[in-house]
Amino acid sequence: MLITLAGLPGSGTSTVGREVAARLGLDHLDGGSVFRALAAEAGMSLAEFAAVAEGDDRIDRALDDRLVDRAREGDVLLESRLAGWLATRNALRALRVWIHCDEVG
Repeated sequence: MLITLAGLPGSGTSTVGREVAARLGLDHLDGGSVFRALAAEAGMSLAEFAAVAEGDDRIDRALDDRLVDRAREGDVLLESRLAGWLATRNALRALRVWIHCDEVG
């Protein structure tokens, strides 16, 4: 099973993602964790890596590739603003969820 979960910052995706994954017995992987892992692998602080990522599209592609690779393994809830799009683009069967809220903050 593959579930993708997205929403604007502050909409509750992390809270919902952890809870849904736990209840369904799925792994939970969020794009922020992947980004932090990439920064650590590069030997950079998160701030340094984010600054480099602003001008280097390879970082975004590496993050997307890791999310897609994990999605292909199945039994995971992916939490990322582009998770649903990545599943669609890669022809992965998924339940795609977007959390909408009236006010973020």
